[in-house]
Amino acid sequence: MDLNGNVFVALPPDRVAPALTDPEMLRRMLPGCPGLEPAGPGRWRAPMERDMGPLTLRLTADLTMQAVGPNAWRLTAQGGTMISGKVSAGFDITLEERAPGTRMTYAGTIEASGLAGKMLASREESLRNYVRNMFGTLVGELEAAARNEPTA
Repeated sequence: MDLNGNVFVALPPDRVAPALTDPEMLRRMLPGCPGLEPAGPGRWRAPMERDMGPLTLRLTADLTMQAVGPNAWRLTAQGGTMISGKVSAGFDITLEERAPGTRMTYAGTIEASGLAGKMLASREESLRNYVRNMFGTLVGELEAAARNEPTA
């Protein structure tokens, strides 16, 4: 499933870029993730939980965030369990200066097998909203931090 979009951040790219590798910012943008455990440079393990109707999908994902060019990053997540199946996601994220701030564009795919695949396939619009909210949360966190406001 392809998941693409963009968000506007009222900050210049040089203020947005550091957040893309900040574990606390990444945790905040992932609903259902109580914390990230370091697993190496640009790598974390993330326990995640997502209610999907009458069922709850629980898994631990391996996250990576790496720079792939000037103002460009690749976020990947892979995880699963014997019960839930496997889930993998990858997003290319680019930052483009757009007065008076930054346009963050994301283009990604999510693939899932087993029970997770069945659950996600039947909730495509919900998943699109989840991803939009994920990047929207990052924008809110960045702008609040720039104003020195407390956040979640």
